[in-house]
Amino acid sequence: MRHALFVLSVWIHISAAATWIGGSLFLSVVLVPTIREPTFRNRGTELIRRVARRFQRVVWTCYGLLIATGIVNLLVYGGMSLDFLLTRGFWSTSYGSVLAWKLVVVGVILILSVGHDFALGPLLAKASGEAATSTRAERLRLAVRWGGRLNLFLGVIVIGLGVALTRGWPW
Repeated sequence: MRHALFVLSVWIHISAAATWIGGSLFLSVVLVPTIREPTFRNRGTELIRRVARRFQRVVWTCYGLLIATGIVNLLVYGGMSLDFLLTRGFWSTSYGSVLAWKLVVVGVILILSVGHDFALGPLLAKASGEAATSTRAERLRLAVRWGGRLNLFLGVIVIGLGVALTRGWPW
């Protein structure tokens, strides 16, 4: 039963990561460049706003699943206990070191996501409604764009750290 729980948890973890990263890649590599084409410029801003709002719910659901299954995976993998996880001995192991880096990057992703989704996004929506071509709106658009790209990049780093957790450092 324990192994079945672990396999299910890992499957959900990987599926949530793939959904988040895949959706982010789609937005940045397919949707955003497409709406910049002259044919779609008039409707592009509203389209990206609606898609981003819907995707935001998906992303936060994925974050919740990733955190919950990450905890399950950690506790079930190798039979680790919370008592052991709280020791210096655990964090000084290679596994503990990789996990620490992964948790730091995940923390940065969550902080950036809160800023992106609940501060910059609403500010941009307001600025775009007032004067879509204003300098403020352009700066906010740039911050939202680069914040999303940075989060995507960090997400790819987390995937690499996840591989290192299961397979060890490559060096």
